Amino acid sequence: MYESHSPIDDRFGFSTKGTFRCSMATERIALITAVVIGVLLLGGGYTAIYNVYREHTLYAQTDPTTYAGVAALTFIGFVILLAIGEAIALKLILSGKEYWYSADANRFSYSSKNDNVGKTDIFYSDVRSVQYEERRLFGRIIRGYTVTIITGSLGTLTLEYMFNKSIPDKSPQNTPFRIIEERTAMLRQDT
Repeated sequence: MYESHSPIDDRFGFSTKGTFRCSMATERIALITAVVIGVLLLGGGYTAIYNVYREHTLYAQTDPTTYAGVAALTFIGFVILLAIGEAIALKLILSGKEYWYSADANRFSYSSKNDNVGKTDIFYSDVRSVQYEERRLFGRIIRGYTVTIITGSLGTLTLEYMFNKSIPDKSPQNTPFRIIEERTAMLRQDT
């Protein structure tokens, strides 16, 4: 998908741009925190609803089953709202941060306003290697790659690349960093 050479490039030159997503550095901690907060809210909500129900049934001059039904419906509504809130929080945490990239015949550039990453230019002549390591969530779910780009002047650059959901083939060849590999190999062949 991210091939960088075509016959059109011979005439007009190579240029492309797009976006990719990287996971947050604190993704695991944020997931655990969201789940713990959800459990604590569930327990606190149950306790509050139970105490209100108990208070009204002990001292009210009405039928306790009426209050039990109201308390059950209130708790079910609370659980539904809590589940929706947790789903939204988990989705926000797992969606990561968006990065923008552009590439031409000489360099690959990326930046992210969301992750406070300024424009970083990687010149193909400066690249020594690009390495991929699978990134898993809690050791089970494959989420993407830890991409390590080793350069001469910038040192080692590491990005926590997340898979694009619309691409069925989740191989390193379908990442934007494949452009760096191809262009570096083409430059080495030319020299």
